[in-house]
Amino acid sequence: MSESFLLLATYGSVVVFVAFFIRSMTGFGSALISIPLLALLFDLKVVVPLEAILEVAISVLLLRAVYHTIDRRTVLPMMVGVAVGALLGVYGLSMVETPLLKRVFGVAIMGYALYLYRDQRPPRYQPTSLGWGFTAGLGGGIIGGTVGTSGPP
Repeated sequence: MSESFLLLATYGSVVVFVAFFIRSMTGFGSALISIPLLALLFDLKVVVPLEAILEVAISVLLLRAVYHTIDRRTVLPMMVGVAVGALLGVYGLSMVETPLLKRVFGVAIMGYALYLYRDQRPPRYQPTSLGWGFTAGLGGGIIGGTVGTSGPP
């Protein structure tokens, strides 16, 4: 094996380990950490599906611990929206060229960072209507399917 392959494999492994360690501690954030760092050296069209596969695997393990606390009335519309949105997002990922996707992803991250900087109050959870749950899930699914970082809806 070449030295460059070993360096890339080590870099990728360390990034994924750190990202999912933080995910296991906080409940979110693996994609926000791993995708931008992996996209520096790997094609985004490889990074996003890999992140999605790893995310499903760890989520199944973590879900077992909190399954009994899930508010199904709130989560079900979001899940339907996420399923529809993810299909649309994956289609978008397959149709858009990687350089454009990286630019859009970077602008979205900077915009969200500015939003968080501007409004420093933590958001409060409030039960939503079924329509808003579906809409939040749809938006999260589209973003998640396209760039792999849907975040909490």
